[in-house]
Amino acid sequence: MRIARLNLKEAEDRWFNLSSALHLSLQTHIGIEDIQRTMR
Repeated sequence: MRIARLNLKEAEDRWFNLSSALHLSLQTHIGIEDIQRTMR
């Protein structure tokens, strides 16, 4: 039971890292598009 709980916590941490990295890359992509739009 203890191992399962630890694995769940680890899975949650990985999912959080993945989603925050995805969010960050999405924000970066939007920022780059804004810069390109401004430069035109």
